[in-house]
Amino acid sequence: MNQSVYMDILNSLDGLQEVAHELTSHSNLSGKTRGRLRGYSTAPMDFITQPESDLLYDQESVHCYHPGGCHPVLLGDVFDGRYKITRKLGWGNSSTVWLAKDTQCDGWVALKILTSEKSSASQEPAFLAALCRDTTTAGLIPTFRGKFLHNGPNRTHLCIATSLLGPKLKNVIESYGDHQIDAKDILRLSRQILEAVCTVHEAGFAHGDLDSTNVVFTLRHLAGASDETLLEAVGELETTTLLCADGAPTSAHMPSQLVRAATWDNWVDEDEEDVCFVDFGSSFRVGDAMGSSDFEHSAVSPPETILADTFDYRIDLWRVGCIIHSLIFAAYPCMYMGDDFFLILQIIYFVEELPQEWEPKWQQVLAASRNPQAKPTPSPDPTMSKLEYKFHTRVSEADLKPLLPVIKGLMRFRPQDRISAREALALLPPLSDDDDFEE
Repeated sequence: MNQSVYMDILNSLDGLQEVAHELTSHSNLSGKTRGRLRGYSTAPMDFITQPESDLLYDQESVHCYHPGGCHPVLLGDVFDGRYKITRKLGWGNSSTVWLAKDTQCDGWVALKILTSEKSSASQEPAFLAALCRDTTTAGLIPTFRGKFLHNGPNRTHLCIATSLLGPKLKNVIESYGDHQIDAKDILRLSRQILEAVCTVHEAGFAHGDLDSTNVVFTLRHLAGASDETLLEAVGELETTTLLCADGAPTSAHMPSQLVRAATWDNWVDEDEEDVCFVDFGSSFRVGDAMGSSDFEHSAVSPPETILADTFDYRIDLWRVGCIIHSLIFAAYPCMYMGDDFFLILQIIYFVEELPQEWEPKWQQVLAASRNPQAKPTPSPDPTMSKLEYKFHTRVSEADLKPLLPVIKGLMRFRPQDRISAREALALLPPLSDDDDFEE
């Protein structure tokens, strides 16, 4: 296979993420199109909005609102007698997160409202409280303000109040469009993420769900800012009324209003703020072996969650490698389209070949796939992995070269072969005075 053909294949795999990223950054695309490109819900045919709005397509799926699911939140709602909802910050597979004013202390909090079915077993408050008590980790996470239960039409929901932090790393990467974050900022952010993982691991915890949506920026430059200034940084408020397809009001299980998550359009401080971790809903203790059978896969899933029975804290190392890759290339190394086979196909030869002991399980996954005859594509240069070839052909900045061995070491197939976060830090150049950051 010649080099031009190989590059076409390479771009068709990981480059599709960059194409989707670039396309979805253009405001003239409909929300329906943006939602499908990003993997969000497709058109819910049994609902409409008034006025017609993209919010039906590019926010959390309206089908998450049902008994046992998400709680329908309206702007202005007050929780626990004190937290008044002002904006939506985001959502995940098992929660929505809201910007709320704490009327008792006149401060802002992030209020996470879990689905009812996830609320009873959640250990997130315990992990947050433990990490906040530990002086080594307290500055790496939002401050835990408290928890409470809220009863609603979709049953009982665990609510977690934490200090307010800034935009997600994913939002900042996407805001650059077809431009790259400054190389020095990529190095600084990579170092901070590795330092945070190292500290959390050495404190005895694994995050378990690291990706660029759970790495967020601090808000030191907005400390003490007026409410008007803060809300301006969060971004313009956008809402629409949700109705049934026949124009009738929705049931009590559904929200009557859809709200766009914070866009942070007017926030430009990524070169001055540090990063923290949020969403510890999948956390566990270092030393625990977690079962792979119930693991929810994504583009950053490590191979052991598919090809082995258990995984451990070293899942974080793989995922950090993916995050650092996204800082450089504006995309994760792999795409995930709901097919484990396609994910592993991309991972093979990215850093190394599939370990022999995982070959039987891979053959089972392959046999059950839509294309059992498919074979992974190696690098066109037999002396390089696909990752090395990608750096060789696409990274020209000398400052970013040290990140190649870091990603390579973090994204080894076998968890025991991966370098630790501490070892990854040792591969980076020493901090200069200009690169130093506040801890």
